[in-house]
Amino acid sequence: MHIYRCKFTYFQSKTDIKIDSDRCTTDGSIEIVGCEFVRCNEGAVYIKSKPSSRMIKISECSFTLCQHMGSATGISFKTAYGLIEKCHFLNGYGFDGTDILYDHEVPDDSSYDLKLTITECIFERKYSYNKGGPFIKFTKNTTFSLINNHLNFYFDLFGFRIFDWPSNLNDISGFVFSENTLFPYQESVLSNANGISLDTFKQFVFECPENNSQTVIC
Repeated sequence: MHIYRCKFTYFQSKTDIKIDSDRCTTDGSIEIVGCEFVRCNEGAVYIKSKPSSRMIKISECSFTLCQHMGSATGISFKTAYGLIEKCHFLNGYGFDGTDILYDHEVPDDSSYDLKLTITECIFERKYSYNKGGPFIKFTKNTTFSLINNHLNFYFDLFGFRIFDWPSNLNDISGFVFSENTLFPYQESVLSNANGISLDTFKQFVFECPENNSQTVIC
């Protein structure tokens, strides 16, 4: 299944894209590419897929002001493995909501070492009024790779955390954290992430344009 260059706006009572492929016998990939999701009130994308041979890819999509109470405002994944790349998550909100919820579905063939990779994405919260939860939430038996992403929040939100981290998870050997930037660069947003320190991330640096003919506020 391939969904390309679509726009979903103001869905009020249902998830915009909901795919449960457990009953599907084919091994084809699921791809959502170049789509826009705006003000989706029950989350934007829900995908459940158990076959280890089925690749799930979400690329170049934007999620703006989407919400969900207690689940994913952007993407809810219950899969063996997948790829989220070059996506933009902006101001997702809702009580205990999260931009990405990942529940690792054990592959049919347990010999596969498969997991979700999130790369080249931007996670942003620009307004303090929204009560959004963490950027990424995952279950205890889940591992994932977080590579070359930007995680930014432009306000002082008491209690905000990057991850909803399982309290009894201490072994992060199966995770990959590489080349991610964080703004503002402060320890408190990682205080619940056992085994991860601030130096796991790089400090995001704003660069002003060189064109002096324009007034720019950085």
